[in-house]
Amino acid sequence: MFEEDSTVPGNSNAHTRDAEDVIRPTGISWVTVTFGLICLSVSGLVLTLQLSDLRLDWSVAIPGFVIAAGVVLMVLGALALLKGRADAEER
Repeated sequence: MFEEDSTVPGNSNAHTRDAEDVIRPTGISWVTVTFGLICLSVSGLVLTLQLSDLRLDWSVAIPGFVIAAGVVLMVLGALALLKGRADAEER
């Protein structure tokens, strides 16, 4: 009537996966690379502003940064969508 709990250690009905069944991603993570480049560019901007006499009009800069971040997210989302469709077609 009741099925045995497969989460209990030593249960003979528990599903086990072979190491060959696990699909691991290969290559670099483009999200991590993009995030690192964004962090480097922000830190470079901060260093430039702190070490020089440049003044930044924040009422213009902050909306520009938000728009740029939105564009980057849209491009990454579109690339992920296209990659997902291409992977689905291969199956």
